Amino acid sequence: MIALVVRVVFKDRLPGVAILYYMSPPILVMAACLLAAIGWRIRGRKKLATAFALLAVALIWSVPGASAFRRHDAKPHSLRVLTWNVEGRVRWASQLAEVALRYDPDIIGLVEAGNSKQRTRRAWQQAFPGYTITRSHGETILLCKKDIASVRTGSAGSHGVFQHIKVNYDGGFLNIILADVESDPRISRAATIQELTMVAESLTGPTLLMGDFNTPADSVHFQQVRKTFVNAFETCGSGYAATWPMPYPVLHIDHVWCRDVQIQACEHGWPEFSDHRPVIVHLASPGLE
Repeated sequence: MIALVVRVVFKDRLPGVAILYYMSPPILVMAACLLAAIGWRIRGRKKLATAFALLAVALIWSVPGASAFRRHDAKPHSLRVLTWNVEGRVRWASQLAEVALRYDPDIIGLVEAGNSKQRTRRAWQQAFPGYTITRSHGETILLCKKDIASVRTGSAGSHGVFQHIKVNYDGGFLNIILADVESDPRISRAATIQELTMVAESLTGPTLLMGDFNTPADSVHFQQVRKTFVNAFETCGSGYAATWPMPYPVLHIDHVWCRDVQIQACEHGWPEFSDHRPVIVHLASPGLE
């Protein structure tokens, strides 16, 4: 019951209770409510059993991205963007590339992709021939089939890093902010996500804010992001939303937030070799101006 109150009322507003929020994903709270409903029903407490059953149902539909019954199809000429936390497994670069290339992405943002040493860069370049690769910053790299106009890097407070990559595409451009937020549940995400949001909002034109935020989509810290951006999976996703940890994910912490682009479809893969699911977004070309 405490976990339910924290998740519904407090979320991660307060550092002291944020850990409980992160440790009580909706699917687990829902399962606990269903078990409680069954227990009270067995004991003959029908009203309590009904109350907990209704709470379980409410949790299903209150979670952003609960889209198991939606279906969105990408068009043949969409721009495909993939972001994935590959858990630092550079030695498996070729196997990871085999998984990623199943989606034929035009742009790939990798998190926990290794350091900036030349051999790390060479491993990814060999695994993804035909892609231009940015230099690793905070173990984030971007691989792109399109022309990269500019790259700048930065830190989001003391608990996050990002790359801002401007990609030329069909006479227009696309801003991409590839981010990685520290995973320690004892650390507040407020300042880090706020700074990432400020960077994203300062840009003009089509923009994607994507990566591993180590923060559930329904966090209060995304409230400012939602004023100008939409979550790709919540908007056009289909299937199960949670992205971590594989093979039994319970938290939706890997995101692509979009502004001034037309989203056609979004899916979360079921990969090998990492405890995160990749996020694949299909964008309509005319929206990139």
